[in-house]
Amino acid sequence: NSDNKAVKSLDGLVVINGNSAQFADVFSERQTSNGEDIITGLQEKWYTTSKNLTIDDIKKEHDKNNNAFNLANNQKLKNKLENTRIVTVMFTSQLFEGNVNDMPDDCLVIARKNFEQYFGPLFSSRLIFDIVGELNLNYAEPQRIEAMIKDIRPETSRKICEKRPFYGVEDLLGKRWDKDCEARLKRCRTQLEQCSYAPYSFLENYSNSNIDDTDTEMVSVDDDE
Repeated sequence: NSDNKAVKSLDGLVVINGNSAQFADVFSERQTSNGEDIITGLQEKWYTTSKNLTIDDIKKEHDKNNNAFNLANNQKLKNKLENTRIVTVMFTSQLFEGNVNDMPDDCLVIARKNFEQYFGPLFSSRLIFDIVGELNLNYAEPQRIEAMIKDIRPETSRKICEKRPFYGVEDLLGKRWDKDCEARLKRCRTQLEQCSYAPYSFLENYSNSNIDDTDTEMVSVDDDE
């Protein structure tokens, strides 16, 4: 909610957070039949490195989501979030290291090995190819971007990482850039078109999205409206 407008209810909405948001990459709220509020926070951990995902990594992300209510400035919202059940779902291309029985409650990890179980054979194969392919601009490290795309310098690659995620090349070029970065990116357009933008490229109508460069913040819930 980049306009800081009050939202009467988040029930049923899917919120995509900005790159440096302090609560989940994507989240949605649901209310159970017995009145319990549940927020499902989706965390994306796509890596092309050999780093493994550990129990400590999972606990750290889940604790961050569970404690996010402390960031709320509105006391009414803070009280609501404190009494809301938080479920963390992590999507990762990393190998899992540890015993699943040691995972915290209300956590689900969907790793590369079980993509097919959750997404089906066709979509999972495309997802794996796009995410761990030659260059994914939504997850590649700055040094890799510089190495793979001609004419991209450290300052430009750093700014690319700051402005993620991108839904495609048009979304990337449509961001607000300084003149030097804009000129470099336009010269590299052909190379940028060959890059992967998964998983955001799978979302439809990204060019008409209202998402901007600012992070999505927690919004107040006005029950009186």
